Amino acid sequence: MTFPRSALHRALGVALLAGALSCVDGPTAPRPLALVTATPEALSLRPLDSAALVARVTTLDGADIAGLPIEWRSLDTTIANVSAAGVVTARAYTGPAIRNTAILVTSPGASTDTVPVEVLPWAVARVIASPATVTLSPRDSTQLTLRLESEAGLELSDRPIAWIVDDTAMVQVNASGRARARLYTGPLTRQTWVVAFSEGQADSIRVTVPPLEVASIVVTPGTTTLDPIQRDTLTAVVRTADGQI
Repeated sequence: MTFPRSALHRALGVALLAGALSCVDGPTAPRPLALVTATPEALSLRPLDSAALVARVTTLDGADIAGLPIEWRSLDTTIANVSAAGVVTARAYTGPAIRNTAILVTSPGASTDTVPVEVLPWAVARVIASPATVTLSPRDSTQLTLRLESEAGLELSDRPIAWIVDDTAMVQVNASGRARARLYTGPLTRQTWVVAFSEGQADSIRVTVPPLEVASIVVTPGTTTLDPIQRDTLTAVVRTADGQI
């Protein structure tokens, strides 16, 4: 992809010219005998993508010069490399930030041209949530996990994640993906869905919350004596294994 020359391109050119002047003995630097121009003027790549640059060497009045050696150099090889043939390859990267560097091209006795290189982050193509299903007793918790992948299957990192629960009265999930079933003393098995979102992609986990098992029933009073037609009130207390009523 090509773009008009950017502010980065101009700034790099000024910096290179200033550096060249500072290294020359005497009041002025020697005037280059030729000009080097690289095309395209800028590159925008995804990680692991490649694109070829072409260098043209001309005289100061624009006539082509053939046969001169071309030198290519990347200002930051942790972002992008360039081969001796001018092929630029973006390095592997799974983070979310846009990264920038530049490729310098020159020839002996000629000026230096600069090609800005922008490396865009991979977009999230798939969200894989696990486990696919989980069963939680009331007040129990478990860790839910996500894998975010690019279109090429690379695992991505540092992306925004949102957890949405269909029924928050049954289950809650915190920002780190810890799911906890809320207290429930009814007799029914209940289900809800937890959905994880990142950059417009989503996956879901089905959560089942069974009722608490009855561990004991205590009836008070323990004994009672009644005369004919006399009434008394009995109270039953149902408890779970951990003593909850």
